[in-house]
Amino acid sequence: MMKLTLCNLPMGFSGPVWFLLLAVTYPGTVQGKVVNNFQPCQQFFKDGIAPQGFENNQNKDSMVKICQMYKNAYHFATLYRTDLRIPVYSAYTYINSNPDSKPCRPGRWFIEPQIENSNYDQNMERCTKIKTSAKQALDSDYVGSGYDRGHLFPFSLNGEVSASASCTLTNAVPENRTANVKWYHQAERVVKEMAKVCHNSGLRMYVVTGSADYNHGNMRNKVKIPGQVWTAACCTLPRNLNLNQNENGRFQAEEVGTTRNPQTPNGEFSIAFKGTLFPTVEIVKVSVATLERDLNVRIFNQCKEATREIDEVVQRLLRHEVRDNNERKRARMSSTASA
Repeated sequence: MMKLTLCNLPMGFSGPVWFLLLAVTYPGTVQGKVVNNFQPCQQFFKDGIAPQGFENNQNKDSMVKICQMYKNAYHFATLYRTDLRIPVYSAYTYINSNPDSKPCRPGRWFIEPQIENSNYDQNMERCTKIKTSAKQALDSDYVGSGYDRGHLFPFSLNGEVSASASCTLTNAVPENRTANVKWYHQAERVVKEMAKVCHNSGLRMYVVTGSADYNHGNMRNKVKIPGQVWTAACCTLPRNLNLNQNENGRFQAEEVGTTRNPQTPNGEFSIAFKGTLFPTVEIVKVSVATLERDLNVRIFNQCKEATREIDEVVQRLLRHEVRDNNERKRARMSSTASA
């Protein structure tokens, strides 16, 4: 059976532009499998080891581990806090740095039924299926709130399949529009470009993106508003290539081969970004070691710091993004003045 689903273009693009996506309701069901540990989706963590230090005696009962599945393949992993109703982090790999299919945002976001009750079906449900929740954010919490649904596992930097899988509220935190757009341009897009550098070296980019600083109130008196977002990326050789396979032994839909580009900086490296959202939005590049120290956690089980050559590439990308952003601002101001 087939159905038509309305989709709009990703955040950061002018709109609204609407078109139809032909979606297969089966077997393309979105699944968010709540698990006791991340073993089923360990391929998204460097060396198969999840970040350490995020759980403690005070919050451990509210922590939920989710292996996010879509079309019979895992796409990313999420650590979720039910007391905050937002994710702590999502972990993923940039396997395909040049997706062939453009992403399309589903008309409805998903929620995770098993957060409500472990006996519920593991298939993600549309937000309209559950009217109230004491453990997770709902679409109604965001509507009219003034906050964007800020992806941790990025939407617009993925192909169609993984992009659809990212549209679950277990992968979103409240961000104002300025912060969301700035994070996209000065962190997500830079990490994406560095993933290409990583792949051209014959290596793989492991990424963990999360939230922090939960002292800035609640959206709708329910959903915690983080004061920080952060991302850490490690370019390295996968410990075991077989970890890319899903539970049926098939590789992820967006797995691609890579060949060595002799013009690309070679070797392992890591980079990180930290975004402060209050009182003003400020995004800075930091080392993974600095980020881990600030958060008092261990994100990766060892990863080499960036060389000077890699730092120069990152700084060049950041200057390019800032220049493009200033040009977009001038274009908007010119358009407003002439209207």
